[in-house]
Amino acid sequence: IIPDYSKDSISAYVDRLFAESIFTSAEKAYEAIENQGISAVYSDPATKLYSSILSKYFNFGASAAEYGQQLAKGRKAWTAGNLEWKKGQPSYPDANFTMRLTYGKVMGYSPADAVEYDWFTTLDGVMEKDLYGRSNAPLEAVNRKPILPREEEISSNTRARSAKLRVAVKKEETAYGK
Repeated sequence: IIPDYSKDSISAYVDRLFAESIFTSAEKAYEAIENQGISAVYSDPATKLYSSILSKYFNFGASAAEYGQQLAKGRKAWTAGNLEWKKGQPSYPDANFTMRLTYGKVMGYSPADAVEYDWFTTLDGVMEKDLYGRSNAPLEAVNRKPILPREEEISSNTRARSAKLRVAVKKEETAYGK
């Protein structure tokens, strides 16, 4: 990436970079900038490395744009094929519109610590506490058990299997106040 360091091994390059850079401590950086001005920043080997990486990144990005167009065409063809394959059935996009291929059965995960992790995400416990352990839930549950979908809803929409409806009312005050 940087010609003047190309003869070094990676280990030697990193050692040399840390030995010569002003950015290894705040004191060293302040002193160099005070004595040499902004030129100390521009001539620093860490700044040169950053500039070199950034230059390569932008050059790569320009050449990758052509592949982005090919990917867009492929995504369009994949979506059209998927819609044709599931003709008449409801179609749902992925959360971030990426193409995903799954092989096998998607299941939960149970590691050695005996905690079971489900394959789906729920909001249970997400808003219960803040970083300091204080109750932060702005809502208070009305029903103790969730309302589950009826069989006819599940048969018409298989994604409803994982649906759980919970009823809550807004609290007057949370750990952060009103």
